Amino acid sequence: MELKSPSPVTNISYNPKITDTIGGGCYNGLICCWDQRKGKDPTHISPVDDSHYDPVTHFQWLMSRTGTECVTTSTDGRVMWWDIKKFDAPVEVLNIYENVGDTKTIGGTVLEYNVDAGPSKFLIGTE
Repeated sequence: MELKSPSPVTNISYNPKITDTIGGGCYNGLICCWDQRKGKDPTHISPVDDSHYDPVTHFQWLMSRTGTECVTTSTDGRVMWWDIKKFDAPVEVLNIYENVGDTKTIGGTVLEYNVDAGPSKFLIGTE
């Protein structure tokens, strides 16, 4: 299947709970979701003003009750939590700093989430 995107896709992932849904991050910082039943155009696109400023380096679905929650990271130094039911803005944003007390962010390159480690524990790799 071919998927259309507003920008080149940097990473992509099938939703483990809603298997017809695919989510991914784009080079321009946007987050997109596609529903295979509805064709090749994205069903959800994050708003430009509330998205990442740099390419999305990792997109991960969360094992939530609804199956509509995901988390992203980018070289802009932010981690963002999203709910595709309310895609007008991220649910939460975390800035990544190299050291406690720093004011300059460091870019995130990869993240890992395992529900067995705890619902709010994430491992984030940085530049």
